[in-house]
Amino acid sequence: MSNVQLSGKERTCVYRDLDTHRILSFGVDGAPPINVPDGIRYETITCLHASDLDRFMDQYRQQHIEDEERAAIGKLERERGFRKSVRDAVMARNQHLDAFNRDVNLRILDAQDKLYERILSTRIRAIPKLAAEIYEQGGDDTRIVKDGMRGKL
Repeated sequence: MSNVQLSGKERTCVYRDLDTHRILSFGVDGAPPINVPDGIRYETITCLHASDLDRFMDQYRQQHIEDEERAAIGKLERERGFRKSVRDAVMARNQHLDAFNRDVNLRILDAQDKLYERILSTRIRAIPKLAAEIYEQGGDDTRIVKDGMRGKL
């Protein structure tokens, strides 16, 4: 990893929560933070070297991955009761069906479970990209800014 010094417009600030030390956002040196809720106490850290910025970007990325994992597990826990009640209702109905329709219902329930698991695993494995990475990969700078203002980055 190189230790290139950043200057001028390259200089980036990291806004970090004082209590939790979570990274809230990144910004241009001297500009106010975007998407930081009112009342949050934060510190502004200016990245003077590219290695500092890389370190904070990796920490931010890991923070998002852990957040997505927690959200996916929480969603699974919240939906468990609903999914169980649907399964129980289908199983109760299956008692009054012939073998063919009972097998069809069981296959549909299995397919539903597999699809749900695939969606959750995809969500857990999502790797967030930072605005600079999207721009470097040929992203439209206007759309990147608009997405950032809406909190979609």
